Amino acid sequence: MPINRLNRGKSVNRITGTLEIAENSISIGNATDGYNSIDPRTGRRYTYKRIITSRTISVSGFTDGTTNPATISYNPNNTSNHRQIGAKTFDGRAVDILVVGGGGGGGCWVAGGGGAGGVIDIPGPSGAMSLNNQSYSITIGGGGGGSENPGNYGGMPNGSDGASTTFNGLTALGGGKGSSWDYPSQGGHGGSGGGGSNNANPGNGNQPSQPGLSGTYGYGSPGADNAPDTSHGSAGGGGAMETTTGSSARHGGAGRKPDWMTPYYGDNGYFGGGGGGGNHGTGGIHNSNGGVGGGGDGRGNGGGPGLPGTNYTGGGGGGEGYTGGSQSQGGSGGDGCVIIGHYY
Repeated sequence: MPINRLNRGKSVNRITGTLEIAENSISIGNATDGYNSIDPRTGRRYTYKRIITSRTISVSGFTDGTTNPATISYNPNNTSNHRQIGAKTFDGRAVDILVVGGGGGGGCWVAGGGGAGGVIDIPGPSGAMSLNNQSYSITIGGGGGGSENPGNYGGMPNGSDGASTTFNGLTALGGGKGSSWDYPSQGGHGGSGGGGSNNANPGNGNQPSQPGLSGTYGYGSPGADNAPDTSHGSAGGGGAMETTTGSSARHGGAGRKPDWMTPYYGDNGYFGGGGGGGNHGTGGIHNSNGGVGGGGDGRGNGGGPGLPGTNYTGGGGGGEGYTGGSQSQGGSGGDGCVIIGHYY
């Protein structure tokens, strides 16, 4: 699949396939390094690798006598695809790992926003996980589809939760779909929960309760409920770090920004934003914002379909609210990803 140019015109090292490197031209003293970034924690040179579709990757070649891996590749038989990873470790830091599930689809009619995919953020200094000299199977969770009301309620409910992303024993749950009034009367459960309304309960945010490291380092929140400034309380999906409340409840919850993350990935470095809810009728405020971290905006009263969550952030889809006899379409959730960061 094509590799996106993420650094806005700066030099990009292209790799055919699914293993990508985020690269900035960063001035280090009098030298310019065009293939790496800077760790915001230490100011030292750093690099990132993002996996965005399901593949097997291989780690090999320890150069420092530790479990800190030296290379990572998705095709061990092609040395041009090998890239150095952690051959040198500063300050005892190991690899950093981010795992993000797919976002839930937005609702329709009385439209809750889709919940964000669960976020697992394991910083290298924790020492919680290292990569061994072996192959790893990675499954990237896709975003869920948005619900659609064709104008006669036929086929409802038809939205879906996001799918889970798995890597090395970690599972980042997919986000819950946004509610569509009482079809059924519930936002979906997931990494973060789908938004509810006056007549539909929000979904639960289950990522922090997952077993092992998936929960210890996991982030997710319930969907919002009963937004006071929409005609039937349609509310935003939960974000990795927030459930919106009160006058903000129609908006999606905020996602998480790992302290080691480059701004060239995610939504300026944030992942797991909830989708905005969609207002049903002519009263109240029609549109709503998706949460930072790739959440799609919600739309209402004929304002068009809910916006999709941003791919590779796990953002929830925005809902579209409209009267029940009119067509409405929630936005799809954004796909998840795995990102590995390391010194080099």
